[in-house]
Amino acid sequence: MARSVGVDVGGGTTISALVEDGTIIEQSRSETGKNPVEVVDVIVEEVDDVLGKAGIGQKDIEGVGVGVPAFRNPRTGHYRFPNIPSAEDVDLETLTSKKLKAPYVIGNDADYTAYGAVNHLQEFGILKDGIGSESMVELVLVTLGTGIGGGVILKCMGKHMIQSSTGGLTELGHIKVSSEPEYLCGCGAVGCVEATSSCTGIVKKVLRSLDSSPEEVRNAFPRGFTAEDVDRLSGMDNTLAEQVMESAGRHLGLASANIINTYNPSVLAYTGGGASSSPDSIFFTNILSTLEANTLPEAWEAVKVVKNPDAKRYGVLGAAEAALKPF
Repeated sequence: MARSVGVDVGGGTTISALVEDGTIIEQSRSETGKNPVEVVDVIVEEVDDVLGKAGIGQKDIEGVGVGVPAFRNPRTGHYRFPNIPSAEDVDLETLTSKKLKAPYVIGNDADYTAYGAVNHLQEFGILKDGIGSESMVELVLVTLGTGIGGGVILKCMGKHMIQSSTGGLTELGHIKVSSEPEYLCGCGAVGCVEATSSCTGIVKKVLRSLDSSPEEVRNAFPRGFTAEDVDRLSGMDNTLAEQVMESAGRHLGLASANIINTYNPSVLAYTGGGASSSPDSIFFTNILSTLEANTLPEAWEAVKVVKNPDAKRYGVLGAAEAALKPF
């Protein structure tokens, strides 16, 4: 019996799960901390909480995997969280080692989500609709949430993850798709697809245009609206929502075409909150039309596009499984 805990640190929510032989036994969730110390405190609290629900402690598990939305400096080993304020130069390893008693690994959250997806291909929805066998799947997974992340696995059965020295193994959210200064990314650059097409980017684009829009368009947006609200309104003849979701889909489609042309995968998978958009939505139809128009014909013929919005589930599964067998 192999037991481990996976923790997925998101821009807004941190989720943990006790995983036993590939099955989630218990889960817990909390609001992500707003500074480095709080982030680590929440990680440790999540581990203890999920173990407490099962009536066991850290000594009863083989390890903890923690997925973080951050860049790792290869020289210092410190992390930078582009979507968490006050988390620019975080000695995450030292902070965590002082508070977590169980063995642990720390990695990029999107990479762990990809790892969880390839360990659960049938459940995720990758092995369906004529999409080959496990040994044939080469996966690019794009996470759509507060930011945009990605993981690339070129040999699924061997789980060969493309790696780099920065901990963010394939920073797909920072592919450049625009030169417009309005798209300032949390990483400090302009024009990243994370700035144009993430849930945060979608909300920011609406806010920039709201005051200049007609009253009936403005009033349709609820107080504290989310990207999901914008997506919903885009299907209700709200002109601002339509324009924003068309732009977000087109930019994401362009980035995705670059991804396919670079890696030529058999599967391109979208996951996270942005993947909850319906297949016939303005957002998703613009992704697909831009994809097809900008992808090499041979690569487009070979790839299957799937989506599963439950990124957190596969993030904690992948993190827990990486604690047992790092990729």
